[in-house]
Amino acid sequence: MTAVTDRWVAEQAEKIFAHSPAYNADIEMAGREDALRGLRGILQVESGPRSAVISDMLGAGKTFFLQHAFSAFTEEKLFDEERDVATIDYRDATRKDFLGTVKARILIVEELDRKTELEPIESAVEAVARWLDENRSVILTGDFALRNPELLAAFAPKGGVRSVEMEPLDNRLLKRALYLRVYKGLRQKGLSDEDAHTQAGAGVDDMIAPELLAALLPRTEPPVATFREILRILQEMAKYLPLDTTQCRFSPDIYLEWSEREGRTRRRRGKTAEFVVQLHDEIRRRLEVGEPWRPLHLAEWPWLTRLTPEEQATYETEVMDVLVREKVLLPMGIPYAPPARRRTPGPYVPTVLTFLAAIFGGES
Repeated sequence: MTAVTDRWVAEQAEKIFAHSPAYNADIEMAGREDALRGLRGILQVESGPRSAVISDMLGAGKTFFLQHAFSAFTEEKLFDEERDVATIDYRDATRKDFLGTVKARILIVEELDRKTELEPIESAVEAVARWLDENRSVILTGDFALRNPELLAAFAPKGGVRSVEMEPLDNRLLKRALYLRVYKGLRQKGLSDEDAHTQAGAGVDDMIAPELLAALLPRTEPPVATFREILRILQEMAKYLPLDTTQCRFSPDIYLEWSEREGRTRRRRGKTAEFVVQLHDEIRRRLEVGEPWRPLHLAEWPWLTRLTPEEQATYETEVMDVLVREKVLLPMGIPYAPPARRRTPGPYVPTVLTFLAAIFGGES
């Protein structure tokens, strides 16, 4: 008899599918070995300022990665996390004289992303660059805003910054992360190490129906699914698992029940409604022929190719920005980059929720 039942997963969902640093801290990290080696290499440079940037989508697991990285570095006796590392919000960096009180030699600056206006980000980056010297290290974390060369120019006199690339979420990485969480829960339940290993492996392998898994991890180039988004969706769907003792299985039917019961239907009108209808049709068409997605600029969408440049500018503001806010589209451009300096610039790709809605129904 399986221990990874619908009832058990529903009861343990908050732990198994935890997606915030407060819950994640004591869970073993899955993957990211290359990123760990890259960060270690940057911080171990013998002389000169050491600067790293981790630029990825919101929810990709940057904070979780750094928590585990410095826990590992402390165990390796490379650093003493409590003594040597300070983590601050970008707003702290802009406070007068604040950085002068920082005693740590490694400074992590978080939240440098498009949720913030450009001016505060610029002020924070410039202040941190001034703080950096040959005995100190800086790690900047944020979204694609940190891929803006103009923004990072402040570090040029200090040797520039090096990027730490985190591997994208795929089937292997997701199942490994779920296995570690389920295994831990089964051990806490009292199963032996061997039984927990066996039950967790079997339970996770069949936990998500293949057709649902394909929608949760859509074929996009680059991959757009993130840990936070997928774990949040599964945690919400777990509320609608049947409370029985059969092996846990997330299916399209569970997704539909979640979508319908949570009242996720939106009343769209005009151009936004037309775009979503066309988008869902295009998702289904590409799925049928096995065509992967790549981010599309406005004029590349098949039904928008005839817009004039003036019409494109209006459409981007009136339609694309709305669909980004509604989490229908994900902007893949560099925020605040010239010439337009838009907060949510294209190209665009559908979000995971949009793939789910297009393939199975419900609303994105």
